[in-house]
Amino acid sequence: MAEMRGIKEREFDPKVVGQLRVGLAEGFAVTCLAPLLAGLSDDHPALEPEWTVTTSTLLEGMLIDNRLDVAVLLNPLGDEKLELRPLGAQPTQWVAPRTWHLPGEITPKVLADRPIISNPPPSAMYRQVTHWFALEGLKPERIIICNSVAVIGELVAAALGAGILPASMAKRYVAAGTVQPLSCTPDIENGRLFIGFRADIVDAKIFAFERATERILRETGYLSAD
Repeated sequence: MAEMRGIKEREFDPKVVGQLRVGLAEGFAVTCLAPLLAGLSDDHPALEPEWTVTTSTLLEGMLIDNRLDVAVLLNPLGDEKLELRPLGAQPTQWVAPRTWHLPGEITPKVLADRPIISNPPPSAMYRQVTHWFALEGLKPERIIICNSVAVIGELVAAALGAGILPASMAKRYVAAGTVQPLSCTPDIENGRLFIGFRADIVDAKIFAFERATERILRETGYLSAD
C-alpha cells in the first residue's frame, strides 16, 4: 500500500493550486503556524490554505468526517480511514508557577494536591497528565479543564495551576520568569507528531504541505528538547 502510494505521488500532477483545509494541533501551531504559512506562501503562492487550530482529538474526527484535508496531529488515536505519517517526538515538560517554589525534581506525589490545568479528555494532553500520575498509582485532586493550549500557558504563568506544555512553548514563559520548568520522575512521555489525511485520497497539495512541514520542523528545531 505504501509503495503504491509512493508511485502515485511521483506520478501525480505536481501543480499545487487551490484550497487546502489544514488542521494543526494547537501546541504545534503556537510555534510553527507562522513559519509554515510563510513557507507555503513562498513555495506555492497559488495554494489557499484554510487553517483550523484545536486539539488533535477534534482534528482527527474532522479528518474522518472529510471536513479537513490534512492535519498535524499529536498522539492520534488512529482510524482505518486515515493514513498517519510520523514526524517525530514533540518534547514536552511539566511547568509550574515560579511563585510555587517547587523543588527542581518532582514526582506525582508533589503535584497530586495542586491544581493541574489540562485539555479535556480524551485529548493527548489529558492522557499524558493522567498517565503520568497513574504510574505511581495516583490521580490529581483537581484538574482544571481548558481547551486551549495557549491559554493553559497563560494560566500557569498567572499562578493558577501546573501543566504540561510543548518544550518550545514553555521556553517563552521560562524566559519571562513567570514559570518554572520541572524535571520529573517518572519521566513524562513525549508526544508523537503525525501528518494525517484520508487514506483514499492522493492530492499534490497534501504532499506539498507535508514537505513544507518537515522543512519547518528542521529549520525551527521544534523537535529538539534544547
